[in-house]
Amino acid sequence: MGRRFPNSRLVSLLGIWGTDGHASYPVGGICYYLSPPRSIYHFITDPIHSVLYVAFMLGSCAYVSVLWMNASSGSPKEVAKELHEKSMIIKGHRLKYVSAAFTK
Repeated sequence: MGRRFPNSRLVSLLGIWGTDGHASYPVGGICYYLSPPRSIYHFITDPIHSVLYVAFMLGSCAYVSVLWMNASSGSPKEVAKELHEKSMIIKGHRLKYVSAAFTK
């Protein structure tokens, strides 16, 4: 999009692209902040980019894991109940705590 619409404000907001001869990479815009830093040097010298990238990745992973848990109906209580019903034992956990949680 950057090559096709170089003067578009929307395209510039999404990303400004640079090339190193073989590949293009974002040098500005939203795509820049959502892409990983190109090296440890860039990670250290551009802390805003680094923090936003790490926050975006952690937030995305947390969001997808919540969606996965909701879609698979596998909450921790349900998994513990399933293990209790199958008489499976987890080392380090007492059965009375597991069974007490399901008496309600």
